Amino acid sequence: MPSPIEQTRSLLAQADALLESADQDYARVQLDLVKERAGRQADAVQSQATITALTAEVTALKAQLEPPADPGYDPKTEVLFDDLYDAGMGDRSLALQKVVNKVTGGKVLVLPNAEFTIGTGGWQGKDDGKGDFAPALLIHKQCGGLRGTGTMNFDDPWSSDCTHITLAPNTCRRGSVGGAAVHAGKSGSAPLTFKNFWLTGTDQGKQTSSGEGPGSDGKSEKLVTGLYVYNAPSVVAEDLFTNGFHGNNGAPPGETFQNQYVGCGKVTLRRLRTDARREKGGKAYGAVGITVANCAGYVWEDCVSVGSNGSANMVLFQTGPGVTRRLVCGQAEVIPSVGGVLKSGFNHERTTGTVHEDLTVYAITGRPHIFHTNDTWSSGPSGSVVDGSLTIRGVKWNDAGVASGKLVVETWKTTMGGAYTNRTAPTVKDKSGADVPFRWSTPAGGRDVTSGQRLT
Repeated sequence: MPSPIEQTRSLLAQADALLESADQDYARVQLDLVKERAGRQADAVQSQATITALTAEVTALKAQLEPPADPGYDPKTEVLFDDLYDAGMGDRSLALQKVVNKVTGGKVLVLPNAEFTIGTGGWQGKDDGKGDFAPALLIHKQCGGLRGTGTMNFDDPWSSDCTHITLAPNTCRRGSVGGAAVHAGKSGSAPLTFKNFWLTGTDQGKQTSSGEGPGSDGKSEKLVTGLYVYNAPSVVAEDLFTNGFHGNNGAPPGETFQNQYVGCGKVTLRRLRTDARREKGGKAYGAVGITVANCAGYVWEDCVSVGSNGSANMVLFQTGPGVTRRLVCGQAEVIPSVGGVLKSGFNHERTTGTVHEDLTVYAITGRPHIFHTNDTWSSGPSGSVVDGSLTIRGVKWNDAGVASGKLVVETWKTTMGGAYTNRTAPTVKDKSGADVPFRWSTPAGGRDVTSGQRLT
């Protein structure tokens, strides 16, 4: 017959095996039995060595039952700001670029819930950052992106308690186009990741030169894009709030953007909020909210963009097929605007294969809700966009004071590729699958249509 100690060891072995099979509740029952049996047997044996051995085994088993504390990040794919920062970098709030420069191996930099200011140490890039998209913060190719911490309040982003990055005022040295606050590009196969932070634009002063495009009169505001992601194999952006970057309707250079993704593979956007205002309830300073351009495809979900002074609140340009879900493009109220005319709607330019599910879109009085224009373009990830398709399944819109309150889709002639080639009306359905009549405005005139009608 096994000795008491052998029986106890057998029970401990059973508990270990149960832990490995993930039957945690039953393992805890076994642990209780082991403790009880071990106590009785230790008393019977009256051996201090036995008591010590049993205590150590029970303690070790208990440690196995308790999961390790969550470190708050994945050390395989992420690195903490505080692990790279040192006092020699100066003020923590101004040292973000120096810390980013130390990231290696494509890891994502995890930022503390704190205020950071960028742009004070000189803008990055060749020739002291005077390139077209020279950034205040450069996410170099060894860094896999940024993840903030804290709580992003999607319903009221102004009350968010999370990592907040602000572009320092009057630091941009460019003339009319100031580049980007945050610029990222990446080679290889790993995606770029941007999650859970707030990025704010500020006044960069007046232009210092003219002749660089519409509005470049040496008197207008300098224009700066917020987050600019370029040429990444793929990018994931989630839980971001971007606000207050200045733009107008000039093209170029006025079509600056709160969020811009250009030349990437698949783009995945979830729970992004952009607002052209610099304070809650304030005036709109402009810039298109979110743009996906020259990308291979996209999934775009639960995003809201308001207050654009640019061409539209949301833009797809020269981009391959993709799907959006539950987007809110624009706002019902009129927001006072600074330095431009408040614009509205969703612009689709040189696109095909676009599918919107459950789209809410607002238009300023007299403006279209949706723009959909194709010419003879046939390059890049979009391929040929001749008579490219647009499908909407489930749509809400406001009365823009035209077309008796109908949804208005406008097709216009681009200045880039000759005649427009749209000949088939977009497909617009409600959630039940029934056709939604809408006004289709083209260079040939406006008409009330239903899905798929052809121009004659």
